[in-house]
Amino acid sequence: MQRSIRLLVGALALALAVCIPAFAQAVYTWKDDKGVTHYSDSPPPAGAKKKTVKTAADPVPSSTPAPKVTVAAAQGGPDPAAAAAAAEQQAKQRATACKQAQANLAVLNSQAGVAVDRDGDGKSDAVLDANQRAQETQAMQTVAAANCD
Repeated sequence: MQRSIRLLVGALALALAVCIPAFAQAVYTWKDDKGVTHYSDSPPPAGAKKKTVKTAADPVPSSTPAPKVTVAAAQGGPDPAAAAAAAEQQAKQRATACKQAQANLAVLNSQAGVAVDRDGDGKSDAVLDANQRAQETQAMQTVAAANCD
């Protein structure tokens, strides 16, 4: 039932998108004897110098072809290629987060003072005290546990 509703809504949206240019009308602009500019969808009176304003742009051909819709995607199912690409992207993000968390843990576990940039200007603003260092260590361990295999 939900699949048919989704299909119906999609078909209506497509039909509406196709029909929109049919409703686009010309808009005329002209100046009257007193210098007042008028805008109207009906032509100006005879003798007035008119200018037609285009209200809808003609479709421009795309430089890239439109993506092909698979039967599974049209029926609301997942697209295997898109799912694989999303999984690959997520794996890359997890690997990056894992490496960053491990690097941060190495710094936090060293004996060196840890300076942090709190306002994002690229310069260190404060040095972590023991309590803040423990909190950051715990947070980085959580990130590493979630992202490292």
